Amino acid sequence: MNKIKNKREKENIIVLLTYKSMYLISKNYNLIKNYSLKNLQSVITIQSNSSFIILQFQLKDDKLNIILESIRRTEFLVYLKLS
Repeated sequence: MNKIKNKREKENIIVLLTYKSMYLISKNYNLIKNYSLKNLQSVITIQSNSSFIILQFQLKDDKLNIILESIRRTEFLVYLKLS
């Protein structure tokens, strides 16, 4: 998957989903960040582009949007639905 940092920069990452958390891992297997799925507020998909997913997390008093690009969007969404 790719994490979109800004308009012109993508970071190639590994996303590991468990039933409680989502982990963002760098290509050399260092943990970048982990997020509890309890804090996942919404998942936004874009009809015109089937590779983008926006995950909105509620963190204390702030919202965090994570934009991911993946050819495996359907599998990702199904797993999120089941967990």
